[in-house]
Amino acid sequence: MRSLLISVLGISLFLMYSDIFALAKTNGTPIGGMGTGYVVYNAVTGDFGTSGKAPPAGADGFEFASGRKSSSSGFHLFAGGGAIQKATTEDEDAKCPIYTADFGEKNSVSFKLTAFGPYLPGDGVENFQLATSPLAFFEIVAINNGSAATDVAAAMEFSNTAGSGSLLGGATIATAESDNQAVSFAGTDDNAYLAVDCDAATPEYSCGAMGTFTTNGTLSNGTGNIVAAKCNLAAGATVRFKFTLAW
Repeated sequence: MRSLLISVLGISLFLMYSDIFALAKTNGTPIGGMGTGYVVYNAVTGDFGTSGKAPPAGADGFEFASGRKSSSSGFHLFAGGGAIQKATTEDEDAKCPIYTADFGEKNSVSFKLTAFGPYLPGDGVENFQLATSPLAFFEIVAINNGSAATDVAAAMEFSNTAGSGSLLGGATIATAESDNQAVSFAGTDDNAYLAVDCDAATPEYSCGAMGTFTTNGTLSNGTGNIVAAKCNLAAGATVRFKFTLAW
């Protein structure tokens, strides 16, 4: 009986705090190193914003209103010959340090985002290192709800500038690295890095500029600020596209 009461209490506390920390329609939540700068993604507008300081409490849209919104950013999705360029949605929510967004369907393929920073509650060196690590992770889960296999792709764009100067360190224009699976904003003292991975058996990676992504799901490799992965997804199957932004 005691263990049952503890379980019920735990579930109740989880639900209570989930409501307390629910931040829908508040321009996202800080993701990345606490104290080393952070990024925020707002699925309602599809934009990325950044800050070079610790998250200010209750700063509604601070990162976007302070001139630190990336000049060109967002997620681009492709399914079955059709594309969603700069995906947006009203179906999003923030429970710090996690942000979720449901982009709906394109040609019977659904896309859902989970974004988070490397945070582990508790005391200890590892906990501190994770909480302050300048990293942000973004996972897009695609599910083929159709009756036939189809080509599916996801791309993440981050321009490392708000018009003048670098947002996260390093160059404002990225160059391809790691067999087109990443781009680096290389700099003299520091740099930012954007990489993509995919759990499909034989994914195709591309990076650089938008190229023909909206027609075939493939970027134009070379100089640019976008990384993408593409695969053929069987009917009823699920694939995970994973993006890492480091600075």
